[in-house]
Amino acid sequence: MKFNCLQENLNKGLFIVNHIALKNSNLPILNNILIQVKNNIIKLITTNLEIGIKCQIRGKVEKNGEFIVPSQLLVNYISLLPNQLIEIEVKNSKLFLKCANQKIQINKIDFTEFPILPKIKDKTEYIFKIIDFKKALEQIISTITFCELRPEINGALLDFNNFQLNYLTITGTDSFQLAEKKIPIQKETTNTTKQQIILPLKTCQELLRILPEIEGENIKIYINTNQIYFSFQNIKLISQIIEGKFPDYPQIIPKKYKTKIILNINELIKGIKRQSLFILNEEKNLNLKVFNKEQKMVIFSNNTIGESISEIIGEVEGENNEITINYKYLLNGIQSLKSDKVIIEIINKEQPILLKSLMEKENYFYLIFPLKG
Repeated sequence: MKFNCLQENLNKGLFIVNHIALKNSNLPILNNILIQVKNNIIKLITTNLEIGIKCQIRGKVEKNGEFIVPSQLLVNYISLLPNQLIEIEVKNSKLFLKCANQKIQINKIDFTEFPILPKIKDKTEYIFKIIDFKKALEQIISTITFCELRPEINGALLDFNNFQLNYLTITGTDSFQLAEKKIPIQKETTNTTKQQIILPLKTCQELLRILPEIEGENIKIYINTNQIYFSFQNIKLISQIIEGKFPDYPQIIPKKYKTKIILNINELIKGIKRQSLFILNEEKNLNLKVFNKEQKMVIFSNNTIGESISEIIGEVEGENNEITINYKYLLNGIQSLKSDKVIIEIINKEQPILLKSLMEKENYFYLIFPLKG
């Protein structure tokens, strides 16, 4: 194997793949990065058996081959090199790396046990705008937490059942809060089989880390029985799918409301944060009261130190109402809206509330269950 590339290109590629090559005491081979040069293409490959990532980097190939290198050693060393040409060559079972007046050699590691990333067969292809898909993950990610007893909620539901309406629905929940976002499908194959898959939380987090903020570019998604495959720019990510049935949540979404209030998001966030100072660590209760005549919401909290009240003027429709809510969930929901104003819909103390954005009220909502008592 022999090739050269710029330090900047190699450094960016390592940033993409290195994160999942963390210290693994059970399978030390997974702590390495596979450098693969094949068909004059330079690839960096890592896996933790649940997620695998390939990243193609630009460079000039002189000889094909492959070699595995300890991940942290390579990442740390390359980051300290100047942005100049790097020459990499494998000779006599050793890797030689040269950049400017810096040189290192790395002894060969037996990589016969390094896992080969599987290829997806019988795949269905969907295409989305990268920016749409990333925003959707950002908006639902706060509702997902790891639950050992309920693996079916340890990820995001990707529902492709609405292909006729040309959109994908992405949903997350931890049973106390729930978010749903619809994004348009740019293209779909003639295979119109309805399907739902649950994407693991770790995969969602990894995608959020490496997906670029670029307008106009697409991400392709391929699915088979137990794997999902993402392809964008020069990056490919493959992930296992969570087995199980996602909660049948549409039945709990309120179809009507008794009170609706529209508030400025910045004012509401400041009001909630002020009240949170008067909420003890073991409590998260925040009392909300909405008054139609005064066109306002009153936020109330108290503890042994004292009490605090914030009034926020808005636009109220319907009857007076009140509810007790987890303030952290409320903050999560409001901050996920990416908007200047929030619509809050309330039925009563027992029913979940809905948060929507004026900008995308038809495509996104955040649902929070009230606290009892």
